[in-house]
Amino acid sequence: MNIQRYTRVMQLAGRRYFSIFEFINTLSFSFLAGNVLTLLLLQLGASDFDIGMLNSFVYLSFFFMPFGRKIVGKIGLVKNFSRSWTIRYLFMIPVGLIPLLFGSDPAVAIVLIFVGYLGFQIFRGIGIVSINPIVKTLSEGKDQGNFLSRLQILVHSGAIVANLGVALLVGTDAPLGRYSLSITAGILLGFVGARSFSLIPEPPGYRGSEKEISHGSLLAIFHEHGKNPSFRRFLVAFALMVFFSSMFRPFLPVFAKQYYQMADRTVLLFSLLGSFGAVVMGLINRVMMDRLGTKPMIMIFTGVVGFAAILSLLAPWASGVAAIVLLSGVFFFSFMGVSGSETASQGYYFAIMPPSSQLELGILYYLLMGVAGALGSVVGGGLLDWLKNLQFLDLGAAFSWFFAISLSGIVLTLSIMTRLERLTSRSVGEALSVLLSLRDWRAMSLVKRLEKSTTLDQEQKILQRLREIGSDITLDEVLQRLRSPLFRIRGEALNTLFYLTYNKKIEDALVYLVQNNEFATSYPAARILGQRGSARVIPILQKALDSSDPLLAGNAAAGLGELGHRESRVAIETRLLTTTDQHLLVYGSLALGMLGDRESIPVLYRIADRFEGNLPVVQEASFAIGIILGLEERIHRDYYDFIRDPGRGLVQLIETMAGNQADRILQEIQGLERTEFLQTYLSNPNASPELFEAARLLDKDRLMNQPAFVFLQYALLIKGFLG
Repeated sequence: MNIQRYTRVMQLAGRRYFSIFEFINTLSFSFLAGNVLTLLLLQLGASDFDIGMLNSFVYLSFFFMPFGRKIVGKIGLVKNFSRSWTIRYLFMIPVGLIPLLFGSDPAVAIVLIFVGYLGFQIFRGIGIVSINPIVKTLSEGKDQGNFLSRLQILVHSGAIVANLGVALLVGTDAPLGRYSLSITAGILLGFVGARSFSLIPEPPGYRGSEKEISHGSLLAIFHEHGKNPSFRRFLVAFALMVFFSSMFRPFLPVFAKQYYQMADRTVLLFSLLGSFGAVVMGLINRVMMDRLGTKPMIMIFTGVVGFAAILSLLAPWASGVAAIVLLSGVFFFSFMGVSGSETASQGYYFAIMPPSSQLELGILYYLLMGVAGALGSVVGGGLLDWLKNLQFLDLGAAFSWFFAISLSGIVLTLSIMTRLERLTSRSVGEALSVLLSLRDWRAMSLVKRLEKSTTLDQEQKILQRLREIGSDITLDEVLQRLRSPLFRIRGEALNTLFYLTYNKKIEDALVYLVQNNEFATSYPAARILGQRGSARVIPILQKALDSSDPLLAGNAAAGLGELGHRESRVAIETRLLTTTDQHLLVYGSLALGMLGDRESIPVLYRIADRFEGNLPVVQEASFAIGIILGLEERIHRDYYDFIRDPGRGLVQLIETMAGNQADRILQEIQGLERTEFLQTYLSNPNASPELFEAARLLDKDRLMNQPAFVFLQYALLIKGFLG
């Protein structure tokens, strides 16, 4: 097969025309189908079973997808869809005339509505076979979830506009002539939408002979992929989700109309509120689905449908304002949950669908949706009719039992969804934590700004603000900027990374920097690896210890010290004894202090002796010796006072180390010089081995000219006095 490349320019053009189509198509459907036909049928005296049957046509349409598959092989995806969409609206022209011509004969009108709507949905099935391959082609890229969610926002924004228009057009009394105007407007918009779709560039690789695109029979392909347990589990969970959603949501307008005796306009306004819920869903998915993954979003939105079912259980027992509030919540959350779970399911299906069979598996997706949805609508209508005919149940109790059964099915669906493969997604708990976190929403807002930043200053400032927020949800963007060719961006990304929860992705990125960014951002990466890394980074740091970049070598040494890798002590000491670089000497001394081996003390003496004029090196070597000899690290707080005023600093040092014994020691050494202090300690029969270390310091005349070593000797003697 000769497959041409679908360029980014073609993809952007396709997205534009597809978005226009989606918006117009939503307007069209809202004016001529959906709740309009439900309310029209109720006015004509149709039963709940009739309404369930009509809603099932939406799903029965998927059974005609194999016909569309054959047509695609001859004329391509785009032409198949645009032509089928045009024909389906031709079927609705007689339906637009039914309220005017057959309003006085409800039985005939209902039959004609069924026939017209069936034709409308048959050609939907023939055309819709093109959708999945087209959407997959248009959505490919790292912003797939963003694109799919943006489509949902557009669709439901159109639904809001359309539902408001329909509510105003239909009016309170809903005369049948108004329904004719609404359906006619929907038909005209449908023709415009079909024309917009025809302008989408044709995705390559689908037009040709049927043999070229079939890859075997549908059954063979379904059987082949059905061997995959993850694929099977998804199909079961998806089918149950569609079944119980189709059983529950289509009968909400029936509930509002029959139980509360609401006017048509009021019911449509509730549907308008439901569309707002779907828009909110789109905004959530647009920002979060690419971050959190599709599995948790499927489960969360299915749970939202369950929450709507819980509210619907309470609604029959409420009245007045409470009933309005509950019904508003039912419509809002049911639309949000159903739309969100379908969007996330589509993203999940794209992720597990092999590219070689996406046309055939796209048919499977819609066939499964068709079977489950049709059964859900029909079963829902039949069940509701049966419950309402039970003599021991009043109307409110019948609806309560109906909603309770729907809720039980949704709970069952959620239990099966827990077994879906996570792919690269977060857990449901983590996803909920992110969705409920204002900090994470602020971080994602900054990420959106980061993606649109046009200057280095903007990018750098946004990274700084992300560091202040410290949200793990930004990890991918931060890691992406670790590969920037610019030092300032890599540096900001590293600083931001330090405040995020450490994981293997971060560790891999830091290892890459250590190995590939000498004399740049390798040294802070090595330091973070030492502070937060696992044992597997030890060989990386050992190799970096020999780097010609002294900052990298020094931080690698410090990192090995942080990790407590005693086997690296000799290598660190060897490197320190052969360098004159101050950075490496300071970090290396720090490392030896953390490793805590007394055999390092002579090396630290030699370093301090060789560089006795270099205060930072001498200080670090001195305190490293102190740490090795067991001095509390907190004594460094008194060092700066000791430098300014040795007498006052010594008193503070004694108080820090001796606590409630400070007065005793101060009395014993009152007025003594340092050498006398030492002799006093020498006369103690219980002298500690630390004395000998202090004595060795006295032999280093040049070191004893260094305040850090004088301070260290005093600290050792005080420790000895304490016993």
